[in-house]
Amino acid sequence: MLKGEAKHRGWIVLGLGFLLLFAGGAWPSLSYGQEAGEPEKVQATENAKIITMLVTRISSDRVLSIEVFPPTVDVHRGDTVVWLNAVPGTMASVMFEDSLPAEGMCDLPARPAAMSNGRYTSGLIPSGNASSLCLDGPGTCRYRVTISTQETGALLNGILVVR
Repeated sequence: MLKGEAKHRGWIVLGLGFLLLFAGGAWPSLSYGQEAGEPEKVQATENAKIITMLVTRISSDRVLSIEVFPPTVDVHRGDTVVWLNAVPGTMASVMFEDSLPAEGMCDLPARPAAMSNGRYTSGLIPSGNASSLCLDGPGTCRYRVTISTQETGALLNGILVVR
């Protein structure tokens, strides 16, 4: 094998490694001030609702509209709600208003991080990744999704109703 061939083969193996890492969804969701570690494992159950952040209008390769779908979600106590960032090339975060009952949160899959102002946040959610929450207590929780692109950002509102 020639010296140049070995060098190119190494880059191919490295590139395939990154492809498998990111295609497998192994990019962790980071909380503010938290370093990347092992990705959290969230198992799908029959009691899961998915809220998707998605692009709804594009014009000349420019995003014109990003929405949260569905904007209002009704769940039962103990159901898991998953926020999926389906907007390419973005980072998102879900921030809950002060109505999120901390004592009513399930421990699994994960509790959101408490911020200094008493609100709760999902931390950063890279494109193609998700964050989840389980609530045991009834009530209505309002939340805001912040999505940041290289060019701009969007602030979206949603409602989570736990019965």
